[in-house]
Amino acid sequence: MKALEWRDFDAAGMLVRLRPEISKNKDGRLLPLRNELLEVVERARETRLPECAFVFHRNGKPVGDFRKAWKAACKKQN
Repeated sequence: MKALEWRDFDAAGMLVRLRPEISKNKDGRLLPLRNELLEVVERARETRLPECAFVFHRNGKPVGDFRKAWKAACKKQN
């Protein structure tokens, strides 16, 4: 989720609060973090840039569209 910010992450409760504005169906909800998902967020927290609000980023900028990157990678393989 490219719009996920650290303000959405509750480390004590091990959950993410999905804000309505970043939720696909516009309903806010709580997402408990367990197992691999918790590990992914913990790794992101270990390498967190203090000036960056995004959990998942590339050099402090939000991650772009995966489909666009995948298409470009496939073109490089040909």
